[in-house]
Amino acid sequence: MNNVSDRQQKALSELCERLNKKKIAAVINGDRQKYLSLVLDGITEKTDIFLDIAFLSDKRIPQEVSFCLFETGIRDMSGLGPQELADMFVVLSALNSVLLAGSYSIRHTEEDETEGSQSDASVQKLQEDPEGSDRDDNPGIIPGELQYRYVLMPVKEITDENLVRQLEAAIETIAFDLRETLPGLLSFADGELSTQELFEKVLKPV
Repeated sequence: MNNVSDRQQKALSELCERLNKKKIAAVINGDRQKYLSLVLDGITEKTDIFLDIAFLSDKRIPQEVSFCLFETGIRDMSGLGPQELADMFVVLSALNSVLLAGSYSIRHTEEDETEGSQSDASVQKLQEDPEGSDRDDNPGIIPGELQYRYVLMPVKEITDENLVRQLEAAIETIAFDLRETLPGLLSFADGELSTQELFEKVLKPV
């Protein structure tokens, strides 16, 4: 199983490098149970892009093939080609339990037009409803909002049982089957699939 894990890590690293005109990093601290920190730099040159962020870990398959997927909702698709779309489907190693997630709003500000915009970025944690209110547009998914090109999103340990249940519900609503997706992602990482083939053959809704 360690060999499988090493193979996966190598392939995911290569995949990220191929997508890495926009820098991608995943950092797991402590014993892999504490928290996961994701840093995405410059997802795309376009603004006015909205993300619904869902973190998933499928308990029915080995932890080595559990991932964190970002599912994007794009208001204007006209200026985006296959490579730009691929930049948004970032696949990263995940924790070996239900992922511990936070929800953040990242907003474009006037200061972001100047140098050092990433460090000046306004990052505001979204209010989480303790009642776990229903969201008609995306039930079961913890939303985030991206309105500018830099993202800094810490994912901290969560002990709130209601939020954990919401995350567990999100696992069942994500439109990708990881068991079928993994081989295609590894083929893409090895250069056996083009970006267009990745989206036509692999990253299709279930």
